[in-house]
Amino acid sequence: MSPYLEINCDLGEGFSNDEEIMPLIDACNIACGGHAGNDKSIRKTIQLAKEQEVKIGVHPSFPDILNFGRKRLDLPFSTLRQGILLQLYLFKHIADQEEVKINHLKLHGALYNMAAEDTEMAKSVIKIIKEANFSGTIYAPAKSALAAFAKSDYDIVEEVFLDRAYNTDLSLVSRDLKGAVYQDKELVWEQYVRFKDHQSVKTINGEVKVIKAKTACIHGDTPNAVEQLKYIRENLE
Repeated sequence: MSPYLEINCDLGEGFSNDEEIMPLIDACNIACGGHAGNDKSIRKTIQLAKEQEVKIGVHPSFPDILNFGRKRLDLPFSTLRQGILLQLYLFKHIADQEEVKINHLKLHGALYNMAAEDTEMAKSVIKIIKEANFSGTIYAPAKSALAAFAKSDYDIVEEVFLDRAYNTDLSLVSRDLKGAVYQDKELVWEQYVRFKDHQSVKTINGEVKVIKAKTACIHGDTPNAVEQLKYIRENLE
């Protein structure tokens, strides 16, 4: 049994719970203008992370604020490149001013899922990230196209999701379907324990599948994210 599994959360996305969440997590993924966020929110979230000694990650997305980065887009490489580079350069500029290290990069939403499934998208994203001279780790699903293609250039931190249901192929259940996002704190805790102690997950149809992870995410926009995180911490203690 592993004593602990790192918890990360997507923050700086314009919700009101960042200050409550930050002390309860180990790493944060900060929106950098693609799906949410701007220079002011980036700086504020970085400062919160510094105060709580939380690892800081950059969280680029499709340039799609309207759909919160959760709609799959078929963009020309040049458009994707420009959108991601703008986010990475903005974030690095503010991180340098705040004198903090960028620990990791985690893609957001539809871009995350597409890069996990599609080798060409994974190659495109890594090519852009390398162009930006990013030097941290990459958070990605185990055995994903993104992890496979990035591992020659970056250390990969395998990620799972505490507040999301899984399909049998270990993809995430679409948010359009009932039960895709877990609200029950006890269900989230049960999923955490499965990931931590058994390297497995119970899928949407009840099957148990092996899945490896070094970090586990709760989304900051999950309505009761604070309650879920507090419950995990209480049980761990």
